Amino acid sequence: MKSIILDREWMFRRGYLDSISMLDSIPATVVNLPHDGMIGTPVSADAPAGVDMGYFTGGLSNYTKYVLFPKEWEDECVGLQFDGVMMNATVDVNGSKVALWHNGYAPFFCDLTDYVTFGQENRITINVNTSMQPNSRWYTGSGLYRGVKLLHGPRVHIVPDGIFAYTKEVSDGYAFLEAQVEVENSGLGNRLAQVTVTVCKEGTDVAVIKTQRVIQICAGKT
Repeated sequence: MKSIILDREWMFRRGYLDSISMLDSIPATVVNLPHDGMIGTPVSADAPAGVDMGYFTGGLSNYTKYVLFPKEWEDECVGLQFDGVMMNATVDVNGSKVALWHNGYAPFFCDLTDYVTFGQENRITINVNTSMQPNSRWYTGSGLYRGVKLLHGPRVHIVPDGIFAYTKEVSDGYAFLEAQVEVENSGLGNRLAQVTVTVCKEGTDVAVIKTQRVIQICAGKT
């Protein structure tokens, strides 16, 4: 899938944003990613996490961005790849909840295909909650502390982070590699797919290994 970096010009607010009317009632600060929403908030001597969190108490905050999904993407799969969101994140599109992700350290992908309106700007809102303290043994920060990418591509595609390659065996001067590729069909009909794996060294193709059998991927399956 093709990716577009969405790290610039997010509208950051403190508190919880659950309706479009709150966009006018809560002042926003325009920020670029990566961003720590905890820095600048008050500290307290009796903060639950104490010195481990730098005496910060955490809280609710949100990020909003209007994103245009071109009309020509209408037959494609679209989504957002989050490299790190601290923490308990909810992803809303035009006021509809799309995903919930608790882990503040692991990246995750959010499929937006069935929620966006193609040919128009769509309001993306990320709410985060770090108020459940203590939750770590160190200062975690809060919010979109790593990058965000917009992904789009065919309905039959390799899932984000869906390639796993490893050395299966080393013997008599030879190394045997094995690659696992996860392919998804988010379309409405069954499809046939063939995956080609290329092993490269310093930009030069070393070997091309093509699957010898055609695989059927049922609609909505991987």
